[in-house]
Amino acid sequence: QAPVFQTAYNGKGTYLTIEVPDVEALYSVFKERGIAIYRDLKKEEWGDHHFIVLDPNGTGLDFVTYRPTL
Repeated sequence: QAPVFQTAYNGKGTYLTIEVPDVEALYSVFKERGIAIYRDLKKEEWGDHHFIVLDPNGTGLDFVTYRPTL
């Protein structure tokens, strides 16, 4: 590989949004297993419910259930 692809990833500037059918249930599982939560479960004013964890490389994983607002 070219040298540009050989540097270590510093874990900054990348996150993944993962849509799940029931984010509240998944949040409960993470809490029960002692997984560190970076941002607690939150209901956004536009309807999304989500929480964030960091993977071992520091990449943010944003688990979300999209809910339309009325």
